[in-house]
Amino acid sequence: MTTLSELTDKESCLDSLRSLPPAILAEMSLSTGKSLPRDAGKFVTCNGISGAHYFLATMMGAMPMAPHTALQLGLGLCVPEACGQNDVPAILNSSALIPDLHVLTISNVHVSDPVKGLAAPGIRFGFAVAIVMILVLMIAVSTTYAWVTNRSQDSPNSRLARNSTLAQAFSLIGRSGTLTKLVELPASKPTDCLNGLRVLAMAWIILGHSFLMPEGVSGYLNPQDITSSPLNTASAESNPLLMIIIQAEQSVDTFFFLSGFLLSHLMLKELQHRGAHPLLAILLRYFRLTPSLALAMLVYYGILPYLAFGPFAATLQDSIFRRCDGSWWSELTYTMNFIPFDSDKVCMGWTWYLGDDMIFFLLGSAVVPIYHRRKKLGWLLLLCLIGLSMGATAWLIARYHLSPYVFDSHYTQYSYYAYSKPYTRAPAYFVGISTAWFLQILENKGVTRETQPCER
Repeated sequence: MTTLSELTDKESCLDSLRSLPPAILAEMSLSTGKSLPRDAGKFVTCNGISGAHYFLATMMGAMPMAPHTALQLGLGLCVPEACGQNDVPAILNSSALIPDLHVLTISNVHVSDPVKGLAAPGIRFGFAVAIVMILVLMIAVSTTYAWVTNRSQDSPNSRLARNSTLAQAFSLIGRSGTLTKLVELPASKPTDCLNGLRVLAMAWIILGHSFLMPEGVSGYLNPQDITSSPLNTASAESNPLLMIIIQAEQSVDTFFFLSGFLLSHLMLKELQHRGAHPLLAILLRYFRLTPSLALAMLVYYGILPYLAFGPFAATLQDSIFRRCDGSWWSELTYTMNFIPFDSDKVCMGWTWYLGDDMIFFLLGSAVVPIYHRRKKLGWLLLLCLIGLSMGATAWLIARYHLSPYVFDSHYTQYSYYAYSKPYTRAPAYFVGISTAWFLQILENKGVTRETQPCER
């Protein structure tokens, strides 16, 4: 029920809007979004008007003669400071700032305040900044130490050089420095042929994420130009070239294939020569990946939200905090594809790959030694795992009518039940494992790169 104070506030807001000088009203009107269905307006311009305040409103709008075809609308409003978030629906129903809305039936109005509604930095922000500053300091000290050591005229066996291993752990230069390793040309390996596949797949993933991830984090400024609607049929969705971007999700399977192949190939080599230690390999993998993942999450969850500025700043903060407050720990345990089960509630949604890859690594570390000892049993086990995965995927598609179409509720269901789950993604990894087995079979028959004629 609307209280008397809320009615008074609304009257005060609308009265102040109607009593504005024409010049000020014109400035606010120009800073208010009017291009339906989405127009964030001019955020910076509005903030520069004395006595003005900016709000971002999302709502459903429908024509009175077709109430069942409502579209999601989003508009930025530049209004007098006397207006609050509760006043925005009344402003939308008036024709003072946005005349075009007068012909629509407005419902489900949600208002965010990207100026005064932002969360202020707190203990989490201070802790995250302190950790990052400590790491930067360690890098600076280590790099300086490496530079001094390299310029030292002492012999390589001096005490300074012998005790420099720990100090140079974070160095950017020197024999083991990050920049040195970055530009260093490694020795040729038989698996170098996979580098081209890796580069192409990574470029495709970056292209796809650059398009898809902003929608889940902060939203698009111009979704009307992306998806087809009664208001715009000449959108990007109608262009076949958009499929190159949309289908970038398939390139993730390339990395699952590569991970499975390299695990199987390297573990078979170790089993043949000196024996492998799967448990030790699992621990080393965890401690190799987790520090980088934790640092990325620290910056994303602890620092990035407080640097947000603009009309979507409140949306960005809400998106990050809503997801990370309850599930940040599942990132560090690589259980993010099950806890939470809904992939839209995962702190850093794109890290689902690491969760699947860790599970596949555990399975692969068990299957490859079995294959090494008993070839037929290994093949049977691998084929059964692939069959179970394909069967689970087929059942989910039939049960929930899943579709990879990304512009409606089908993709929401597809993402929830199938997209990131290891039991639907496993076949690509297992194909990589089997490829290494085929390669070993060829090597045992004497068919190697060195034994084949080089034809150009």
